[in-house]
Amino acid sequence: MRMAKKNLWTNRLKVRGKGREYAYDSLPLLTRRHIDGLRHAWVREQQRAEAAASAATPKVAVATPDVAPAAAVQARALVARDPAKFTDLDRARIDAGCILAREMESIMLDTGGSATTAARLLGERLAARACDATLQGAAEALYIKPRGTLYLGGADATIARLVRLYRAFKHGDAEGDVTRYLAPGRPVKKGPDPRLVSVFLKAYQSPMKPPLARVLREITPVLEAQGLDVPSYSALARLEKSLPLTTKMRGRMTGSEYKQLLPYIRRDDSHMSSNDVWVGDGHSFKARVLHPEHGQPFVPEITFVIDWVSRKIVGWSVDLAESTLAVSAAFRDAQRKTRARPLIYYSDNGSGQTGKLIDHPITGTLSRQGIAHHTGIPGNPQARGIIERIWSHTLIALAQTYPTCHWKGADQLTVNRMQKALQKKGFGGIAVPSFGQLLIDIERVVDEYNRHHKHKSLGGKTPEDVYLDRMDPTSIVFAEGDAELDALWMPEKLRRVQRGRVRIFNGEYGSDVLAHATTEGETVRVRFDIHDASRVWVYRQDGEPLGEAKFNHLVRDAWPKSYREQERIKRVEGQVARHQKQIDAARATLGNVIDLAPSLVMDVPALAPELLPVARDAPEPETVEVSNHDLMMDLYAPSGRDEDEDAGDDPDFESAAG
Repeated sequence: MRMAKKNLWTNRLKVRGKGREYAYDSLPLLTRRHIDGLRHAWVREQQRAEAAASAATPKVAVATPDVAPAAAVQARALVARDPAKFTDLDRARIDAGCILAREMESIMLDTGGSATTAARLLGERLAARACDATLQGAAEALYIKPRGTLYLGGADATIARLVRLYRAFKHGDAEGDVTRYLAPGRPVKKGPDPRLVSVFLKAYQSPMKPPLARVLREITPVLEAQGLDVPSYSALARLEKSLPLTTKMRGRMTGSEYKQLLPYIRRDDSHMSSNDVWVGDGHSFKARVLHPEHGQPFVPEITFVIDWVSRKIVGWSVDLAESTLAVSAAFRDAQRKTRARPLIYYSDNGSGQTGKLIDHPITGTLSRQGIAHHTGIPGNPQARGIIERIWSHTLIALAQTYPTCHWKGADQLTVNRMQKALQKKGFGGIAVPSFGQLLIDIERVVDEYNRHHKHKSLGGKTPEDVYLDRMDPTSIVFAEGDAELDALWMPEKLRRVQRGRVRIFNGEYGSDVLAHATTEGETVRVRFDIHDASRVWVYRQDGEPLGEAKFNHLVRDAWPKSYREQERIKRVEGQVARHQKQIDAARATLGNVIDLAPSLVMDVPALAPELLPVARDAPEPETVEVSNHDLMMDLYAPSGRDEDEDAGDDPDFESAAG
């Protein structure tokens, strides 16, 4: 009594007799568990007694309202669903079932009746809305399939529902989990016919991306041949929508386009430092500028080299086309600015990135510095997404400020008009930026990006700040001068020594040292400057220097050509060859035209001498070669006009008619 007063247990005076009754919810947990145990033991004893009595008494089918629902319940098998697949609605219905099952046990304890009796009493009260809000809400939550206009389907339906509920509750209690069978069953959805799906995907998964209407026309005879029903267009559209995106798009999309639908791997660079990995890539500028040589609009190739960890643009270059020279210039610019040597250089498999001048295991400019070169998988640009995302913030944004911009997001009609105007005299009044202006703008854009662009992946910091914060001092290996870098970035070639000379780029270079320090046919490494063709530097295979070799006079050209000049000549010859193919293809379209002029033969009757025109003091006739075209024009020309014109030229001319 003292504990009840101290803890303010909810109580009331007993209806019969003296004393007080305490509410079940206000009792301590241990007390409630003890009461539940006594209640369950009493219920089990009652059920055993009822089972023994029913076994001793012959079964008689009695159509009573309280027995019929129970009989119907016994015919249904209980199914335990996987709790991992429960939804919030399933859990709410399980809680409602527990509330009603506990209430039925309370009624059975109070009345001493069976579960059927308790279900009838509680069902009638629920149907009449005579219970509290908690019980009414639980009953409404279990009313899954409303039928008719009666509340909860009427008293009979509510009673049958409570009988089934209590049976599931007791089976779960016997197995140690009262909620095991309380989750309402879900109908198993019948999926589409696998044969229909197979035929549909075979026609739908095409790189030509046929529309659904065409796919339906293609699969109709196939389905009819297999004895399958031909779906309607709406049914086929529902089938297409129900399939996973990666399944139905396999074959319609390939390469990098399909990989955009698949999960990607996010690489963790928390353990890396600045200058550990550099990433390089080329970008065709999305606007036209004036060519530095011939002054016509063209699209330059811009190469960026960035630091992986900080996303900082450490070097860049602009060239006329993609080449190893453009990549080398960008990498050399990066090393001049940072004075660092990265451990790894990561790029694509383009010819400019994997040329022998850069990637050769002996003479390559990367291998000579001990820099590992890793390339991505062809057709997988997402692996280099760390540099692909930079273009939109830098070069594409810069191109959008130029009047000659032609990026894919621009209005195509405006772009077409601009391109046609550039072919006119004076470029159609369009102010085409110069090549020098492009260099100034790129320098400005790169500086703004490195110092002011805040990356979300960098925690809102700028690339310059992260580059300095995560700097590895051991990566700085070059002094202030550029002589060492210039020597390292000179390209090399392997050549054989013949009579003290080495031949490279259609030129011969020799020196006295080569004649006496090397053997005939020995392979040496020849290093050259792309801007100066007057000399080269010769090294042994192990890197021992053998000195300079001067340009020899036994060459094809009168004056030496630098490597860059030769590359320019090759580029021009390639452009001429490519355009020559277009010219030949255009001329080939005239091959089906029948030219009748060369094969035209006309028999012209000879005129009498007296009918021939006679001119005074006429010279001896000369043999004149007249083409078929001129002959046709003379034959069909109006005679009056020709006579007038001839008479005007010579006043002494006498016509044949006169």
